[in-house]
Amino acid sequence: MPTSPFHMPRHLLSFLAIVALLVSAASFAVAEETAEETLRDAREAQAEAQRARAELAKDIDVLEATDVELLAALTVLSEQILTQENLVGAARSDLEQARAEEDRLRSEIVTVGENAGQIKELTVERAIAAYIAPRDSNFSSGDPTADARRDALFRQVDLSSIELIDQLRAVEDDLALLERQADEAAIAASVRETTLQDALGILEQDKAAQVRIRAQLVDEIAALEAEYDEMAAVEAELAGIIRDKQREIARQEAVARAAARAATSTTTTTTSTAPTTTEAPDSGAADPDADGDSTNTGTTTTTAPEVVISAEDADLIWPTIGSVTSPFGTRVHPITGSSRFHAGIDIATSSGSAIWSAQDGTVLFSGRMRGYGEVVIIDHGGFVTLYAHMSLRQITEGARVGQGQQIGLVGSTGNSTGPHLHFEIRIDDNVNNPMIYLP
Repeated sequence: MPTSPFHMPRHLLSFLAIVALLVSAASFAVAEETAEETLRDAREAQAEAQRARAELAKDIDVLEATDVELLAALTVLSEQILTQENLVGAARSDLEQARAEEDRLRSEIVTVGENAGQIKELTVERAIAAYIAPRDSNFSSGDPTADARRDALFRQVDLSSIELIDQLRAVEDDLALLERQADEAAIAASVRETTLQDALGILEQDKAAQVRIRAQLVDEIAALEAEYDEMAAVEAELAGIIRDKQREIARQEAVARAAARAATSTTTTTTSTAPTTTEAPDSGAADPDADGDSTNTGTTTTTAPEVVISAEDADLIWPTIGSVTSPFGTRVHPITGSSRFHAGIDIATSSGSAIWSAQDGTVLFSGRMRGYGEVVIIDHGGFVTLYAHMSLRQITEGARVGQGQQIGLVGSTGNSTGPHLHFEIRIDDNVNNPMIYLP
């Protein structure tokens, strides 16, 4: 009767179940092996990428790089050094294992060699004994019992000799195998020795680069801190200069307006056809056109309201083309942990690059200042911008400038670590973050 597919024999079902389990196990093993290979490849790719970043970090030009770039290179190298130290440790462990295996095999070779020597000596002794007392099949003592015992003894000696020869051959084969394995272990140890030396060489190079970059970073940050300290030391002086210059400009403008009004009044009086009587203005009265400035000789004290400038109201442009290498605010030393306040931003660019006025205004100051080097300060009506470390000033005090007008060239005068523009924004004697107002 034919077998129904739904009523298979038990032994066939068992066979199919075993096949299914074997296939499943094989598939799982293949999948697991594939996953391990994928993970290993990913780790190798990650290690290669880290190594490539470290090589780039080692090639950094420490004299041209900024402190931010030096710190980034130092971080990459520190990570690579940790990785390389782990590789050195693994290589050293592999070398120790390889040497231990070689020593074990060499020791075993000695033991097996000694065993082979003993077997050889025993074999020689038995051969000599057989030679001295050869077996004579024609010899008969006349005693059947003695002859039978003698024959049995000779057969036992023959069998023992054969076993000794077999043992000797087996020991010699083992000895040859051990010598090959010991040679292979020696080669493996030599390879691991080379791997260790290569890893140590790379580690020494990485550490040397780390020392070089760290030293330059320490020097550069020390120079920056000295620059900030000197700028902070002249902060009160700078604020006083700005206030005095603003007052002087306001006074000059007030004088000019008064002169203009006087000239207009004289012209009107002279050209009038009817006699008129002009009363002198009250010296204590305020002139609405004087913008709060009084031409009387008395002293008036007023409190100015707090000025609030939005980025839209400021409507600034970038004063030069470059990258911000030192931001506004408190900077923490990445190595010592000390902190300094930076009153502006540093824009790194090549020496001699153009510097433009960020907005229309009047030049309050154009000269040299301790720490800042060659400086230009411009009043924009409500806020002031400062441009420091110039190599050349191309504008004079009191001049009116338009937005985008060239006012100087980038340099490294004063306390500076390299060519860059130090740019500040001040509102009511308070420094503000320029990045808030720049587009």
